[in-house]
Amino acid sequence: MLQVGSPCGLSNRLDVIVTGYILARNRGEEEIEVLWPVNNQMPASFHELFTSLPHGHVIESKLDPRAWQNDHSLTWRNYHALWMSLPPDYRNSEFFTERLAQVVANAVPEVQTEVSAFEEEHFRNGFRPAASVVGVHIRRLEPRIVSQDLYGETFRQDAARTVPELHARHLCEFAEPLRYYEAMMRSFPETARFFISTDSQEAFQWLQTRFGPRVFQRDKSSDDRVTLAGVREGFIDMLLLSRCAAVIGTGRSSFSRMAALAGRRPVVQVRALPSIPANWPAFNCWRWIWAYRHFFMEATVWKRWWFFSIRPHFLRIPKIPGRCWRSVRQIARKLGVGGAAAVEKVAEQ
Repeated sequence: MLQVGSPCGLSNRLDVIVTGYILARNRGEEEIEVLWPVNNQMPASFHELFTSLPHGHVIESKLDPRAWQNDHSLTWRNYHALWMSLPPDYRNSEFFTERLAQVVANAVPEVQTEVSAFEEEHFRNGFRPAASVVGVHIRRLEPRIVSQDLYGETFRQDAARTVPELHARHLCEFAEPLRYYEAMMRSFPETARFFISTDSQEAFQWLQTRFGPRVFQRDKSSDDRVTLAGVREGFIDMLLLSRCAAVIGTGRSSFSRMAALAGRRPVVQVRALPSIPANWPAFNCWRWIWAYRHFFMEATVWKRWWFFSIRPHFLRIPKIPGRCWRSVRQIARKLGVGGAAAVEKVAEQ
């Protein structure tokens, strides 16, 4: 029986589990054994989120990620070697989405009840059809991915910043990356509404000032992902995203991708220049360009160009006269003491 596992967060674990089913099928097997370590990235046990695992069983333990890596290094290496043999688009297969849907369908009754109640109230309430609700996932720090797309190695300095500093600062030095989410949202008709899944209330309030009642979220007791309550909040949000008409996701986020795949919904992961899938439900290029004007108004690229390329040259201009007179003095000294005195006198005048 194939053994798989991951010490990471919920969405990464779901990815590993479903990938394990594909690897097991390639070996002629149907069931898998899942290692589920309880650690700081996943404080919830498997059975606190799911009733059972279809076609397999789970081994739970409380381990530090480094201890897990050392104790199960062979399992991790075997999984990684098998995973490398899969085609890059294996997650788009029918088998992957089917098995992922089976896994999340086994959510504990409390989670399923809350998801169904919220969906009925906010997604399917009379004149509000579910097709008009678009899911938006914004991870607290993730919009920096947009900045990294634009600036590349400039943002290596972020590694030296502390977590509170990253939480407090703007996610981009020269523009607000939430403008990119706004541009994607404004490309939809004005009748569209947006379910916001985020662990940043600042991001939600920023969108609320621009879209008003068109944006909404669940009343959550916690925005963290380091407690059982916080993990459940995130799991409920993931299931709700999977029931939206489409998902505007955070760049390089497995959470956004797993939510879209679980509901077989189209997803656009926000970047500076996002790629729009063919099955995207609504996209007005002109509205997107109009909203994207903030790319220029907030000086994302041109201000970086000014700050790093042009500004240093302008700062040298006031120093030019002094450098010129120093050069003249040096030449005068070579010509003779008298000449140097004359030049000094002219300079004083």
